[in-house]
Amino acid sequence: MPLVVCITNDVVKPFTANSLLALGASPIMSGEKSEAADILKHAGALLLNIGTCSEDKVMLYEKMANYANQYNIPVVLDPVGYGASAFRRNLTDKLLSDYDIALVKGNAGEIHALSGREAVSKGVDSIIEGNTLDIAQAAHGVLHVPVLVTGETDALVTGEQI
Repeated sequence: MPLVVCITNDVVKPFTANSLLALGASPIMSGEKSEAADILKHAGALLLNIGTCSEDKVMLYEKMANYANQYNIPVVLDPVGYGASAFRRNLTDKLLSDYDIALVKGNAGEIHALSGREAVSKGVDSIIEGNTLDIAQAAHGVLHVPVLVTGETDALVTGEQI
């Protein structure tokens, strides 16, 4: 049962935990940077969801990502609201440039904006109607990281597989 350390949106914590449990994983919801070294030693993955990001959480994201990279733990980044504010864009861009990210997951609007196109969202809600596969391929071409676009039809592009 892999331990998945989740730094996640306060709104989705129960859904995230229950989904991981249903998949056979062991989720731990963390919000404390001082435990990063201890809990990531035993982790199978780290989820960084910036849905409830704030300036005081930036060091938490960075410390968790740093230890995950040191321990060779895959990091999943969910850039909630990317494109909605400069703060979210800057935070996501910094995490992508400074740390090894194994997968970027987001809705069509977030990933569309991550690919360098104009943000098409209403806050954190995607209003883009584009093809999720096209969006995932465009973002992968820019980020060179596996990309999962969620929506009515999900699309995953890893570089080797679609």
